[in-house]
Parts: sequence; structure tokens; C-alpha cells
Amino acid sequence: MPVFRVERNKGYTVMSNYHLRDKSLSLKAKGLLSQILSLPEDWDYTLSGLCYINRESKDAIRSAVNELERAGYIERHQTTDEGGKFSSNEYIIHEQPTSLPPLLDKPLSENPTTEKPPSGNPTQLNKDIQDLFINPWNREVRMRDQIVILTHTEYEILYMLASNPGVTFKRKQIYASIWREESDVGATVVTNHMSTLRQKLGLLPSNKEYIETIYKVGYRFVKYK
Repeated sequence: MPVFRVERNKGYTVMSNYHLRDKSLSLKAKGLLSQILSLPEDWDYTLSGLCYINRESKDAIRSAVNELERAGYIERHQTTDEGGKFSSNEYIIHEQPTSLPPLLDKPLSENPTTEKPPSGNPTQLNKDIQDLFINPWNREVRMRDQIVILTHTEYEILYMLASNPGVTFKRKQIYASIWREESDVGATVVTNHMSTLRQKLGLLPSNKEYIETIYKVGYRFVKYK
């Protein structure tokens, strides 16, 4: 049996060991959170900054950040500038996870609850049509009682739009929020993902059902009464 020995040197970081004992986290996510907690508050907490001090790609770092966000160790808030326009994202790092926020500020289900819903009774987005269901606890998506298999990115886009019904998001804004970076081709990337997402959900852009395309701007989730 191999033996691991730990040599302790100077330059310690004091942090909670809660995340290190969290069996729901991958080793990659535990390592990234430990590193973030060891860095000074004024450090460059960006994907580029984290890539610079790690031998990992942006996609790898983004994957770990997304995992920590889903687990409640990282909170992400969209900030606005002085003109009221969406600006950069603000991140809050927690040593212990916070509770997962509800999908909607005002859920449309007949009997809303603040407790964790069981996997068999997902959060209902539209009580009138009763076709689209999203369960934020296990990331299950169902359309017309059929499970829809989405990629991580496709789910994040759908969740972002569905959590803000009636709000129009620019394509570059969606890209910056989901990919956590800016890119000249961001709008095209979002358009391609949206096309695939609609196909999987069985939606036609011309029907304006659930997801509406705002010409030359972006997308918004239809607000049902």
C-alpha cells in the first residue's frame, strides 16, 4: 500500500474543511475552491486569472466554477451600470454552501413550497399549458411528459431565461453570463446553442412558444399569466 507523507511548511491558509468533506463535490471543484479561499481579496478572480496560475483551460476552470455554483459555494449576481444596463457578474464565495434558490421569484405552481421538491414532482413553469417542467434540484427537464436530455450549457441558457420571464437578454449578454467571458463570436455561439435547444424542446421559432426571438437583439422567455 502506498504511503503519503505531508511536509508542512510556512505560508498557511486557514479555511473551513467543510467543502473538503463534501462527497458531492469532485476533486477538481474542491481544489479550486481551496485555492480561491487562499487568495487575497483583491486578486484577479476571473477565468483568465485562474487559468494563469493553473495548468488548466478556461473550459476546465469554468466547469469547476459551475459545479461550485450549483452546489451553493458560489453565488453569481448580475450587476448594472449607472445607466441601468447589465454590466459584469459579481461573485460571492462561501466556505459552506447556501441553499439553492428557487427557479422563479413567484412560482407558478398551484401549491408552491420552500422545501426541496422530490425528484418525481419537478417545479412547474407553466400551469396553463403544463408542458415544460424544470427541476432545479436534479437539472431534469421535461417537455410534454418526455425527458429532454440537455447539455450543461443548454440547461444553463434555459434556466437563465426561464428564471426571468418577460426579460429580454442580448446574445452577448447571455454568452458573458454563461461562459463567463466576452467574445466577438459570442452572439453566434449563443444562436447556435439556442437553435439546438429549441430542437430538443420541439419548439419552432415562428411559434414564439416559451422562448421568443427578439429581432437583432436576443431572446426572452414568454411570460404566461
